[in-house]
Amino acid sequence: MVIYADVLIFVNFIVDFLLLKLVSRLNKRNSKLWRFITASIAASLFSLYIFLPSQTFIIELLMRLGCSAVTVLICFGFKGIKSFLRNISLFYAVSFIFAGIILFLQSIRPSSKIGVNNGFVYFDISPTLLITLSFIIYIIITVIKRITQKTAEASERYTVKLSFFDKNVTAEAIFDSGHSLKDAFDSSLVIIIDANTANRLFGCMEVNMLLELVPPETEALKRRFRLIPVKTVSGEKMLPAVKLDTITVQGKNSYETKNPVAVISKEKLGDDFSVILPVL
Repeated sequence: MVIYADVLIFVNFIVDFLLLKLVSRLNKRNSKLWRFITASIAASLFSLYIFLPSQTFIIELLMRLGCSAVTVLICFGFKGIKSFLRNISLFYAVSFIFAGIILFLQSIRPSSKIGVNNGFVYFDISPTLLITLSFIIYIIITVIKRITQKTAEASERYTVKLSFFDKNVTAEAIFDSGHSLKDAFDSSLVIIIDANTANRLFGCMEVNMLLELVPPETEALKRRFRLIPVKTVSGEKMLPAVKLDTITVQGKNSYETKNPVAVISKEKLGDDFSVILPVL
């Protein structure tokens, strides 16, 4: 089979772009368009490795790990080892699924137009099919973007200011359409904050008592303390909550909500956000 470098780069650019977009959707982690494009270009240039003679398993493995790490770092940046490992694991997962589908199709209908070497895939397709494929992919991405636009907006990060008496704390937040907690006492807005954010608002000792479902010592906290029932896959449990004075979502369209109820989660909510807001 004759391998054309321009076709190889273009096809791998499209494939890697879609794989990175899928990782972003699965991980609910948005990134700038230029990052997706730059990462896809880098990954497609790495595909030129297919022209080298077949390497040993160790060398090929190290090359693949290096290429994948660079691609993921360009696309999503480095925000801690845990975040990086999750991103690269998802990237490998969707890549393996893609490769599995290709190998399955090749096994049931062998084609001389598909080549694999050093872990990279090459499709021998005509320029006409190339243009048609590009147009179809553009249409598909456009349609998916319009359909999921509301969900995508909901997963963006927002800066919020939480106010409790004379204490103001700023944190990063996301909107989650799956968040359906309700306050049993009234119709107040219910948000979820992690223990670290609660510590900054109420103090470490008070939060430790709250997490044990024990009313705090501070009189102001005690008056606003309540328990919220939460349903999880393991059953229903009670989480401590405190009524705040205000929450202000900052940004282009800033708005303020009075007397929200902040449910305190003992577990970390995310690597780059510590507040979850309901989609109104």
